[in-house]
Amino acid sequence: MYHSQKLTLFIVSCSLLIGEGVSFRGKTRDQLMGQAIPLAFTNMVTTNYNILPSQINHQRGSYMIIAPDGVSTYLTDFVAFKNS
Repeated sequence: MYHSQKLTLFIVSCSLLIGEGVSFRGKTRDQLMGQAIPLAFTNMVTTNYNILPSQINHQRGSYMIIAPDGVSTYLTDFVAFKNS
C-alpha cells in the first residue's frame, strides 16, 4: 500500500511538471467561444480561459443506463427524472 501511494504521488508530480496547463479538449479560447460545452465543465472553462458564462453554450451531457433485463420495464420513471 505504501509503495502504491508513492507511485501515485510520483505520477501526479510528473504530470504537473510535464503538463502545459489546463486545456479543454485541446482547444483555444477562440475555438471554445460559441461551442457547446458540457454543463459539468462550465466552471473550468470560464475560469481557465477567462470567458464569461454568457459567451459559451451550455449543454447537458448524455448518459447510459445499464440494467438487467428484468429491471428495464421499471426504468421509465428514472429515465424521465434524469431527462428533466
